[in-house]
Amino acid sequence: PKRRVLETSSGTIKLQLLISSVQTSTEGAVRVWQVRLEMTEAHLRDLASLLSQDEQARADRFTFPEGKRRYIVTRGSLRKVIGQCLNTNPHDLTFGTGTHGKPFLTPINK
Repeated sequence: PKRRVLETSSGTIKLQLLISSVQTSTEGAVRVWQVRLEMTEAHLRDLASLLSQDEQARADRFTFPEGKRRYIVTRGSLRKVIGQCLNTNPHDLTFGTGTHGKPFLTPINK
């Protein structure tokens, strides 16, 4: 598997690309990212700074610190990966929810 490193202001978050080019059609490929949940407090703060106000509020509602930490790491990492793929600031991404709760990325105005 190939490895890809995303830079943060206080260090790096290592994301491993597990499947690099499984063809699903003639137009695209499937990419699967794996993120380590264990990281320094500085990295956690960097990821938390990328969250929207709604995401920050949801993180604050977690009863147990580990649940909050996991949410911040996964949601912040999702923003990092999608932002890099779309060449946009991760903080500028906006997510919506469909009628059955399925999340989607709203169009980006550049």
